[in-house]
Amino acid sequence: MEFSEGMKKDLSKDKFNNFRDRIWFIKFWVEKMKKMSDREWSLVQRKLIDAQFESSRNFWKSNYHNDNCKKALDNLLRVKKR
Repeated sequence: MEFSEGMKKDLSKDKFNNFRDRIWFIKFWVEKMKKMSDREWSLVQRKLIDAQFESSRNFWKSNYHNDNCKKALDNLLRVKKR
């Protein structure tokens, strides 16, 4: 993607670099998705989702003693049961 000089001037250097990196990342994943089989993509997604669940479990286990976290977890569990 080409950026006009005006656009570069409007954005700070950091913001511009961040925007450029985001565009690159999106294009990278679009190409990767196009090249992957459905089975391979499903495995990648499964690993990501499983890692998120594990991270969440570990967070709640390690913070359950904190009263605010305990209340938040109790509220989440109540919502799930409805």
